[in-house]
Amino acid sequence: MIDSSLKKIVVDGRKLYYKIITDTDGIYLYKHTNFYETNSKYTLVKKHVIFGKLIKKHDNKVIFYINQDIEDEKYTKDDVKGFIVKELKLLDRKKEINKGEII
Repeated sequence: MIDSSLKKIVVDGRKLYYKIITDTDGIYLYKHTNFYETNSKYTLVKKHVIFGKLIKKHDNKVIFYINQDIEDEKYTKDDVKGFIVKELKLLDRKKEINKGEII
């Protein structure tokens, strides 16, 4: 099950979930987009710090992020797809290297 605050996007047949993150340094406002795996993990934590029953906490693993807000109107569909495809290719290359497939 995926966190309900995440939005779904399909790029080249791959299902991804994303969330726009807003941050500030006190003066400027920054936005970036985190992308998450489709299979998420749960951890058991206490409802309150010291006491309380155990509850399942939903943990989403960030697989990559883009330093742009992909929902910003100044980017075209092709721009956004280019950002994501580039990161997916780098992610695939990392998996190949981990398997020992250097060339």
